[in-house]
Amino acid sequence: MRKPTTVIERNTLIKRWDRVELKICLCSPVPYEASVLNLALQIIYSMWNMREDVLCERAFPNVYDGVLSLETKHKLSEFDVLAFSLQYETDLINVINMLKRNKLLGKRRDNRPLLIAGGPVIMQNPRPFSSVFDALFIGEIEEVSDKFLDSLKNSLEERSLDSMLDVPCVYMPSVEERYAKRCYVKNLDECFYPTAQFYPEGIRVAFGPSFLLEISRGCSYNCRFCLARSIYMPLRLRSLKRVEEILDQGLKSTKLNRVSVISFAAADHPRLVDVLESIVSRGLKFTLPSVRVDKVPLEVLTLLRKVGQRSVTIAPEVASDRLASIIRKGIYPEDVVRLARELFKVGFRKVKLYFMIGLPGENEKDVIQIPQLIEDIVKVGFFRVSVTVNPLIPKPHTPFQWLPFIKKEEFEERRKIIINGIRHKNVVKLSFLNWSEGVIQVVIARGESDIGRRLARVEGLLSKRKTWIEILRYLRERPKVFHGFSIDDRLPWEVVDVRISKKFLVAEFEDFHRNLR
Repeated sequence: MRKPTTVIERNTLIKRWDRVELKICLCSPVPYEASVLNLALQIIYSMWNMREDVLCERAFPNVYDGVLSLETKHKLSEFDVLAFSLQYETDLINVINMLKRNKLLGKRRDNRPLLIAGGPVIMQNPRPFSSVFDALFIGEIEEVSDKFLDSLKNSLEERSLDSMLDVPCVYMPSVEERYAKRCYVKNLDECFYPTAQFYPEGIRVAFGPSFLLEISRGCSYNCRFCLARSIYMPLRLRSLKRVEEILDQGLKSTKLNRVSVISFAAADHPRLVDVLESIVSRGLKFTLPSVRVDKVPLEVLTLLRKVGQRSVTIAPEVASDRLASIIRKGIYPEDVVRLARELFKVGFRKVKLYFMIGLPGENEKDVIQIPQLIEDIVKVGFFRVSVTVNPLIPKPHTPFQWLPFIKKEEFEERRKIIINGIRHKNVVKLSFLNWSEGVIQVVIARGESDIGRRLARVEGLLSKRKTWIEILRYLRERPKVFHGFSIDDRLPWEVVDVRISKKFLVAEFEDFHRNLR
């Protein structure tokens, strides 16, 4: 991990410690360079510092070894609250190590700051994190921010967490039978948006540094494997007028010349072309996330090339019509090839592809079609096709949540089929998620509170080896986490209501099983 000795930054917010009532350190478990791209950090940092009675600083594992805040170099133990924004399952490992470095793990609550966390990995299943944190936030913060901060202040004054019970979207590990209901923003045009975003100078950042511009939140599709659809529903669009207001304010506050357009389904925005043309008309470049191949207009591809983007990411996930129907993404191999041809026509010579293996009902023929589809795209004329293949991680709150994880032998067999099926090895760059890393993700995604407790009790900092040993021990005690659950099982993540009914998930689960026959 690279450790910048100093971070020279724009739009840093520094407040007097003696003039606030609540001191929070917003902590990221991943390096500063990656954290800059986290819109949630930008939102919380700006919004909480707007309150006169609140101070919010930040800490990163590769800035001062994660034991001092970036802004004033205060020890993390000196803050009232440590708030973590967590995106991925393996963030749990980094959190535990960060707390160990600060000698805070295992301390009684009255001898340390309050520990809270939120983010998509918390929304999917807070249980593995419940032995580390005092409170876990389920949902989107903007509309309940003030109420949440007031509950933190009251909890500290009363030396009790009872005040947090008034916030329905907070999961309290210490309160048995406490359920949390996901909160979400109803109208993106009316909610807070950070325009004076922090960004570094002299530190390399992917896609930038760039101004983060969210044009929509949620997704209208019904992909059976996708967590984001379940925990960010419904689809909400930001109007062109509001997007342009944010752009103008952001340009004034940051002086950046690049925009990262943020959306799970950018092509669903009815004014996407207008949004992008508005960015270009201001003399800015932009990047776009993975494109939905059956929706993206040709004008978008042309604009992408015009602003200098050299590669486009496509996530077909599968390469057979049969599996495409089963996963319900609605994208078929011919759609992918058609988009590849359009990309080539407008000047792209590099493309990135994402596939999954280990899907229900997957057979050898389905896997063989992955390298065949890759070769079809190579034939279009690209001189670099980067391909990432991941095992399916059955996610909570999706119709696939009950499924088993792929066995190692099957994973290796499928991996060999794909590798051996690639003829243009000088053009195609293949990468696979390590199977054991997939197992770790599955365990943290679908585990109980005891996995967090087990990892926290390991002596010293968690290494890959130590983590793997504990994961294997855990699976001997809870094999269903790996081998799958039955519909009648009580699932660890049912302590949160993400506003998607179990009845719907069961119906989808049973439907794809019928289609496998």
